[in-house]
Amino acid sequence: MIIGAFMAVRHSTQEARRLSQDIFSRAQRSAGIATFEWKLATGLVLWAEEITLLKSLVSDQTFEHWMEQVHPDDRERVRKTLQEAILDRSEFQLECRVVNTEGRSQWVELRGQVLAGPSGDTDRVLGIAMDISKRRRAEEALGRSQHNSRSLVEHAPYGICRANLYGELLEVNPALAEMLGYASADELM
Repeated sequence: MIIGAFMAVRHSTQEARRLSQDIFSRAQRSAGIATFEWKLATGLVLWAEEITLLKSLVSDQTFEHWMEQVHPDDRERVRKTLQEAILDRSEFQLECRVVNTEGRSQWVELRGQVLAGPSGDTDRVLGIAMDISKRRRAEEALGRSQHNSRSLVEHAPYGICRANLYGELLEVNPALAEMLGYASADELM
């Protein structure tokens, strides 16, 4: 009877653990997040199976091999940020490009925390990686659009201004300044 009760509790605990892992895994997939653990003593970086969300990046590997996947223009900054976090035993957040096995770059946001082991020495880094390529493309498109709009206003042959609700000028273009007899838009402001 006691053995039966023990087995039932054990089965219930295992089922709860499996359900918890399943929920966590589904949440990671739907959020586009992969988790990782970097063991500092061995240099091994272990990724959750959701790494496939990050489009063909190599999963479990050494830190140095992972750094080879970081875009060459971002490597020094990434390495410096991680080294500082390890020295300070602090959290970190950074965005960088990684190059997948197909040779395409994608933007990734890394967030993590440096943790100490039982001896008190810095032991490992736990973190997440998110594919932020869509967000970065949208930011770049917005930047181009804003640049184009500013250029149109700046070079328009007619006067354009932007004012607040009280009629105070916030921005004017050179054509309006010239129309009103000012040497520059700054002078009019």
